[in-house]
Amino acid sequence: MAEGTDEREINATTPLIQLPPYNAVNTRSWFIQLEAIFATRKIIHQDTRYASVVQTLPATVVEEVEDILLNTPDHYPYTHLKDAILKRTGRSDEDLIRDLFSNVSLGDRTPSQLLRLMKSRLGENTMAEPILRGLWMDRLLSYITQVLPLVPVDNSLDVVADSADKIYSQGHHKIYQAESYPPRPTQHLEEEVAQLQEELEGLTKPTIKCPE
Repeated sequence: MAEGTDEREINATTPLIQLPPYNAVNTRSWFIQLEAIFATRKIIHQDTRYASVVQTLPATVVEEVEDILLNTPDHYPYTHLKDAILKRTGRSDEDLIRDLFSNVSLGDRTPSQLLRLMKSRLGENTMAEPILRGLWMDRLLSYITQVLPLVPVDNSLDVVADSADKIYSQGHHKIYQAESYPPRPTQHLEEEVAQLQEELEGLTKPTIKCPE
């Protein structure tokens, strides 16, 4: 560094980088992503981070934080802007938690993906694992919840989700085939479900290694 050169001046002239589109659904997660990018590219100066975020904001968000943009703080401009965006436009923790009860479903996700989504929606809030486990299991397919009780109850929820993924993978193809054919007598369907459950139960049995 040349003598007398201000570090602020060097950092402030760092070219702006292309950032991911603004995430109105979960603004907190968007900032987590941005800061990971800043860290990877060693962009530590507040002015550069501030300018990079400003160029990415949609017009509706610019209007919400116009007072800050017109009077950029001399100190920690990025931090001030981030806090204002989260407070004024980010979804509240209460809204995110409410989604756990109404707007989150399995869809095309695996059980473990669903669990990670629910944990993400919790944000910084905490929830007792038995409650979260119940909310999560309520959104799983019936053939999965019929087998999951075979998994030891003292396993962590993440381990249970891994088991649910195996059950989902094993059973999804069979269920798809059953739905692709015309309806058959109830007795035959019950027999197929019983057979499927018997096959899936083997996934949760511990593997015994033979001594060498």
